[in-house]
Amino acid sequence: MCNIPEKDKPIEAITPQAGGAITGAYVSLRDAEACYVLVHINQENAATVTITLEQATDVEGGGQ
Repeated sequence: MCNIPEKDKPIEAITPQAGGAITGAYVSLRDAEACYVLVHINQENAATVTITLEQATDVEGGGQ
């Protein structure tokens, strides 16, 4: 387990929720030196949850 530095500002791309396919917001990492991904899962049953991080090719979130 790693520690996220206190100086880093968290950005919530997806609020914790249950359901099928959920798509979050794109976050620009243009001038970022590092990125931490923290995942919260709200699951009422033992179903498998697949998490995928995608990289866009432009700042509008296109060209995945």
